[in-house]
Amino acid sequence: QQNTMLDVVRQIRQMDQVLDRITSADVPNYEEGTFTPIFTGSTSGTANGTGKYTRIGRFVQIQINHSAALAANTLVGNVRVTGLPFTANDSHQISSLHIRGSTTGVANAAFGIINGTTLYLHSGANYGATTVYGSQPETYPATNITQNGSTVIIISWTMHYFV
Repeated sequence: QQNTMLDVVRQIRQMDQVLDRITSADVPNYEEGTFTPIFTGSTSGTANGTGKYTRIGRFVQIQINHSAALAANTLVGNVRVTGLPFTANDSHQISSLHIRGSTTGVANAAFGIINGTTLYLHSGANYGATTVYGSQPETYPATNITQNGSTVIIISWTMHYFV
C-alpha cells in the first residue's frame, strides 16, 4: 500500500507542475474586460452603469453595477439594459434582480431575459407568464425605480449566459 500511496503523491506533484504552466493562452477564448451597460427607458432616457465580464469559451459571466441617484424622469417607460459585451446564442432567463431604491413587493420585483446584447427587465407580476419570452419587450416600469435626484439606486447583478 505504501507504493500505491507514493504513486498517488507523484501523480499529484506532476499535475501541480502541469497546472503551474497553464496560462490564459491555454484556455480557449478566455477573456476578461469591462463594458458600459446602459439602462434605457422604452420611451426616453438613459443612465450608464459599469460592467465587468469574464468569457471562457461560450460561457460569459457579467457583473452590472450602478450606484447613483437618478434625477426625476431620467428613465421613462419600461426599462432594459443594452450594451452587453457578447451576443447571447439564445434567450436566457435571469430571475430575481434586486434594485435597491425601487418599489418593494413581489409583484414589483425585477427579473430579466437576455436576448442578443440586451437584458430585458420584467416585473414580478409577469414572472412565469407565457407571454414573457426572449423577444418580448421589457415590462418593468421605470416608475418602480425612485428617480428624485437624492435616493441612491444600487444595482449589483451577477449573471451568466452562453454565446
